[in-house]
Amino acid sequence: MALSYFNIAIIDILNSDKSRRLPDKDLGVVPLGTPLIASPAVLTTSLIIIPKYGIIATIVSIFANILLVGLIFFFSDALIKVLGETGAKALSKITSLLLSAIGIMMIRSGIMQFL
Repeated sequence: MALSYFNIAIIDILNSDKSRRLPDKDLGVVPLGTPLIASPAVLTTSLIIIPKYGIIATIVSIFANILLVGLIFFFSDALIKVLGETGAKALSKITSLLLSAIGIMMIRSGIMQFL
């Protein structure tokens, strides 16, 4: 899982030529947001931080993150207008950099457990 975090983040950082598809008028609704937010990565990260921070802090952090994501989704139109295209790309790169740092942390933690 950690290696996939790292790979996804590095690909996103290095690949700046992403072309965005424009949706058709007959766009169907697919519940894509839920698997991206509540993925196996959430479970893995939660299991890793429980011994370090405790169950209460982990549950509070999960609910705080879900609330934050909900607020971002709710205000996404206004947020994109404020950030603009360049700001959104910059924020995407920063998020990818943070994701790669989490992947490296998980790989390092796994190696230390192994040794």
